[in-house]
Amino acid sequence: MTTHDDSGAPDFEADRQRTVDADEVLKLSSPADVRAAIPYLLGFTPERSLVFLGLGTSRDRLMVTGRIDAPTTRDAARDCTDAMARAIVRAEARRVLVAYFGPLPRGSGPGRAPVEPGTAVQAVVRDLAGTITDRLESAGIDVLGWVWEATDGAPHVHAPPPIAVATVMAGRRTFASRAEVAELVAPRPSAQRPVIAETIARLDALRLPTEDLATAFDELLAARGRWPDDGQGLPPLSGQQAALCCLALARIGIRDALIGSLAQAELPSYEDLWCDVLHVAPEEAIAPVASILAIEVYMNGNGVLARCALDRALAADPDYSLAHLVLRSLDCGLPPQQVRDGFASAWDEVCVRDDASRQADP
Repeated sequence: MTTHDDSGAPDFEADRQRTVDADEVLKLSSPADVRAAIPYLLGFTPERSLVFLGLGTSRDRLMVTGRIDAPTTRDAARDCTDAMARAIVRAEARRVLVAYFGPLPRGSGPGRAPVEPGTAVQAVVRDLAGTITDRLESAGIDVLGWVWEATDGAPHVHAPPPIAVATVMAGRRTFASRAEVAELVAPRPSAQRPVIAETIARLDALRLPTEDLATAFDELLAARGRWPDDGQGLPPLSGQQAALCCLALARIGIRDALIGSLAQAELPSYEDLWCDVLHVAPEEAIAPVASILAIEVYMNGNGVLARCALDRALAADPDYSLAHLVLRSLDCGLPPQQVRDGFASAWDEVCVRDDASRQADP
């Protein structure tokens, strides 16, 4: 089920209009349309959550979608609202719709009942809605309305909304819960793990020059990027390939060069590769790989998976500075394009300094 961050920090999905073709406009004209669309906008079905849809001033264009744990006290409501407001303003939105999602039903079959009374939980949030609305409006954000769950106890069956079709056509998945998203980066039982750890130690002992390690890593990325799209997918990741990824990304120079290339859109997506490595890598090698995954998917607009990857990185290494940097950006609600521009600009500066240094050498 949906997991909750102790900090109450929100999950963001920004610039999700890329889900559909540029010439296609999907209209949400009723509360039912909004509720049906939200799981596809977030990428999973939220639970015990407030979901906010930040709208621009031009034709009600969706600028940002975010999820945050539903507050149960006035102090929590104020903190929740401040986090929402930061994300909405940074996305250059000035109007918002807020939707409440209660406990997910357990079991299967029509009319299944929650394990706790959802209407009671909703009543608490309803009491706090005025506080949240007033605080958002004091921040200059116009609250267009709230979307609540149906409380008549009757099962509701909806035809798939148009956004569901667009999501499938775009090749994106929608998960039943946030926990399912977190499983994409979770460790899995693997006999390869101790072998990979031994391979990393053996390669590290060789003290390979960074240039040689970078060349081998680039060849691996190129091979996977060139793999034919024949419907059969990539071959399973070998233990040696996983070890090479871990060892290469532990070198800051290689890691930063990869970030720069990803930011400048010079490489295809390697999201599946990083997830495969995270399934089998030893814990001490997790933080760099998980951070790279977080950066790549964040820049592509998937704040939910980015936060899951950062959770994994910081669980493995609580002091990993790159993960903290990306987490602060996510907590502040920085739009993906700003994050991409920031990394691209930083890499350009590194390249300029390197060129100047080489020219200065005799």
